[in-house]
Amino acid sequence: MADFWTQYESSRSGRKRGTAKRFYGERVCSILNADVDNLASNYDPALGATGTWPGASGTFAAQLREYRLEPDTAGRKKLTLIYREPTPEEALTPGRAVLYVSLAGSAQKLLREWAGLPGALNRVIEGPVDDKPLQKWVVVEGGNTTLVPGAVLRVRTVAQSAALPVMWGLIGKYNESELPNFMHAPARVLRFLGCKLGGTLIDRQYWMLDYLFDYDPNGWDKKCKSQKFKKVVVNLAAVDADNAALVGGPRNIIGWVEEGVPEDRDVSRGPGNFSYLNGMLGWY
Repeated sequence: MADFWTQYESSRSGRKRGTAKRFYGERVCSILNADVDNLASNYDPALGATGTWPGASGTFAAQLREYRLEPDTAGRKKLTLIYREPTPEEALTPGRAVLYVSLAGSAQKLLREWAGLPGALNRVIEGPVDDKPLQKWVVVEGGNTTLVPGAVLRVRTVAQSAALPVMWGLIGKYNESELPNFMHAPARVLRFLGCKLGGTLIDRQYWMLDYLFDYDPNGWDKKCKSQKFKKVVVNLAAVDADNAALVGGPRNIIGWVEEGVPEDRDVSRGPGNFSYLNGMLGWY
């Protein structure tokens, strides 16, 4: 496909290289010494020169990135135009985004045995005894902190403005509907953690934005149970460490006992609409 440099081109070569196998190409042109400055805006990226590898198209088509200018035959210069396919981040413009996923465990203190472990009975590790509210379990050896699976999704994009009030209002909310481009994340499983943004104060073209989500396959529309307890006076036998009765007989102590039944409490911040982020992502 002809372009501006076709009339000057003497040879062309290209190959894929690097771990990502991105295309790298060179076009060699011959120009008159008298035209070196006149044509500079067409080959020098510092002067605004742009261009796409002949015949290439699309988001990741190889673009003109640099040039070399060397002596050629008498009265002429050898001009080498160098093209490279952009990385996903180099190709970012408003309305386009890249998705990254980090899988890692997070520390969590377990109050009960994790039912998913082999042979686990979901017994209390630390806290009140199920059927005896005036007794409790206490960890006396080892620890009950473990790692639970977790994933953080990062959507990187650029924008001409950063709408902080909008992002502020979405923190803690979960996706209200399926997000196909977030690896087909079903509704409720992604919770918005916040956003990182950066830009330069001088000649800033775009803000760089990172939207962060954490993933829970069980959903973030969480509920907990809360139960009322009441303080009562309980009369108990007074004994020493050897279970021998103490002088003075039974003692009155203050304890807490359950009253009523546990009730659900909604601790989520509700759903949020992230369809605009989903629309930025496209797979190639």
